[in-house]
Amino acid sequence: MYLYVDMFRDTLKRIGRWAEYGSEYSTLDRNYMESEWWVFQQAWNQNLIYKSFRTTPYCIRCATPLSNFEVGMAYKDVKDMTVYVALRGTENKPRFIFWTTTPWTLPANVAVAYNPELVYVIAKKEDQEYILAKERVQNVFGNDAEIVREVSADELSTMTYEPLYESSLSEEEKAVSFRLVPSSHVTATDGTGLVHMAPAFGEADHEVG
Repeated sequence: MYLYVDMFRDTLKRIGRWAEYGSEYSTLDRNYMESEWWVFQQAWNQNLIYKSFRTTPYCIRCATPLSNFEVGMAYKDVKDMTVYVALRGTENKPRFIFWTTTPWTLPANVAVAYNPELVYVIAKKEDQEYILAKERVQNVFGNDAEIVREVSADELSTMTYEPLYESSLSEEEKAVSFRLVPSSHVTATDGTGLVHMAPAFGEADHEVG
């Protein structure tokens, strides 16, 4: 039962780590479990326990959440596909163009984030109008794109768009989806200054959602 405790002890001694050997504790010890439950009860009695949601790395193969350490162990730089997506605005509004490095999350799109601190414009390219950050017009469309006018943050906050895919959301859910939402995490250092939001994927998306 305590095979792994012995392995840890041998490993720590081998790498020269000082510890109080012989007084180890394990999470499977009953005393440890009871101490943890005692601490939890004290927090519960002080109304410090609450239910919430968070995103976490998940291993499909193991069917279990992963720690940041486990994810970091397998980190490597890779070349991956990215896409620019133009969403059709409702009521004949210009299209909202964004860039994403996670195209597999597009079916879960429910919003597009913008940063109220950035300047947004309507840019015209080949007779089609697009909304994006002013700083990104040249990078995305080149020098021949025409800037029609600036768009205020207040105006952006009222805009909606047609879903990229047929939506299975309820009418109540649709009423608060497929719109532009403010978020300070959006930048104009790359992409278009508009960010695709899929709260089912990613911490920032979840928090904004």
